[in-house]
Amino acid sequence: MVELLTGWAPIFLRIAIGLIFISHGYPKLNKNLKKTSEFLNNIGFRPGKFWALVLGSVEFFGGLAILIGLFTRTASVLLGIIMIIALYHHTVVWKKKFIGGYELDFLILFALIALLLLGSGNLSVGIPFV
Repeated sequence: MVELLTGWAPIFLRIAIGLIFISHGYPKLNKNLKKTSEFLNNIGFRPGKFWALVLGSVEFFGGLAILIGLFTRTASVLLGIIMIIALYHHTVVWKKKFIGGYELDFLILFALIALLLLGSGNLSVGIPFV
């Protein structure tokens, strides 16, 4: 009989997604805050500095929370909102093609949905939802 170790499956998603968002959020809060502010102003998120701080904070601290398995579902929802906005801009506003345009954003969104449904799994700091 094959025993599925479903409690261990979310760890791999948590590591990948957590590291992706930490590595994207950290520069937004430090060296790229001005460029991120200008970019967000240009696409209609004003004031840009405020939204750059929100975006960088959610990405960095949300990624950290997912990595350690604390508030995984909440962080997944917040990061999912960011990914939906990114996908909207890639598909509707900038009309990029799927391949070479927004396929990674699509994959990340669905990984966040999987974490939302699965929860933190084993080796997490948080208390899993029952």
